[in-house]
Amino acid sequence: MDIEKLIDGLKNSKGPDNCHDCALGYWALMGATALSTLQAENEKLRTGLNKAPECERCQEIKGERQMYINACEQIKSLQALLQKRNEILQHKDNEIKQLRDELKQVKQERDEAIKTI
Repeated sequence: MDIEKLIDGLKNSKGPDNCHDCALGYWALMGATALSTLQAENEKLRTGLNKAPECERCQEIKGERQMYINACEQIKSLQALLQKRNEILQHKDNEIKQLRDELKQVKQERDEAIKTI
């Protein structure tokens, strides 16, 4: 329900005898007045909150947060670099394995040639 409608409804409510002097009308009017006051105070606080400077601890927390964000970005960069280096090492390992196999085959061929001579 809209607060303005609620306030107007409470301000304009009347008791069973159509009298504002009855308790129902009095409390309804007081409630509407309180709601109006609270709504105005709430708006002032919201406006003040938007204009208020940040507390020192909030600034520290923002700085720490940015530090963690920067650290995470550096970690991601390092992970990408390590991944590339790992791929290079894997490729070199495969080359070494191929060269070992080739060397083994050449040694076997040499041994066979020596035997036949």
